Amino acid sequence: MSRKCLCDAGYTIGVVANISVAVIIDAPREAVFENIRNVESHTAWMTDAKQITIVSPQRQGVGLRFTVHTRLGPLATLDEMEVTRWEPGHLIGIEHRGIVKGTGSFTTADYGIGKTLFSWDERLKFPIRLGGGLSDVPARLALQIVFQRDLNNLKRIIEATPS
Repeated sequence: MSRKCLCDAGYTIGVVANISVAVIIDAPREAVFENIRNVESHTAWMTDAKQITIVSPQRQGVGLRFTVHTRLGPLATLDEMEVTRWEPGHLIGIEHRGIVKGTGSFTTADYGIGKTLFSWDERLKFPIRLGGGLSDVPARLALQIVFQRDLNNLKRIIEATPS
């Protein structure tokens, strides 16, 4: 396995973890997207995201930049992200630019009458100090569990909201 040195960051990038989770939400696609378009509100359903701060003048859409204070057990990071794709009602794509590198996306798709398939996909590279020297299997499995729990939280919040 080859590794690249990021000398200015003082660490070596480890392996890549690909994570994909999804949930069916009993609400129309537009209602689901309305619940995810404000990234600052994601702390209501993302148990690992402790604080989200917008750092750009833009509040939504391509070019929105924000930081996320994330904690998974004993590991904590400040993740820097930028929205790179924005298709209203359908897709939010982001790039991780902090200590964790990679890309991610939220997508919504109609799933029968009044239901939505919400998918969350990430391709992440972790530094050695966050387990990047290990196989991608432990990181991928741990994050799949956390992300699926987060999506189940989002589902409960949306389905409990009167239409």
